[in-house]
Amino acid sequence: MSQTDLHLPIKDFQKAIKKGRGYQNRFFYLKIIANKKNKNRAGVAVSRELTKKITKKNYYKRVLRSIIKETPLPFNQGVDLVLTLKKEAEGQEYKNLADEAQKLFSQTTYTPI
Repeated sequence: MSQTDLHLPIKDFQKAIKKGRGYQNRFFYLKIIANKKNKNRAGVAVSRELTKKITKKNYYKRVLRSIIKETPLPFNQGVDLVLTLKKEAEGQEYKNLADEAQKLFSQTTYTPI
């Protein structure tokens, strides 16, 4: 388990969304793709479907970044991941979201080539 860089360049973000392997659970979508770096990188997304208010979207982005930062990831070094919040997550407490994210990360079977 390695440290995750919370900055994913837009080009790599879009590549992960289009070509990455997808996983999901009750509150999240997760897309993962291998990169050629020696570190994991993460991006977060909150759709307009969840909320149209920018302040609320930014709040959820901060929550997602915090979850990624605090949760040990079971991936080897060299993956890009994008964590997206589903509409069902609206109004959930941080602990519930963190628990669901941990379950999602532990259920992934991704191994980069």
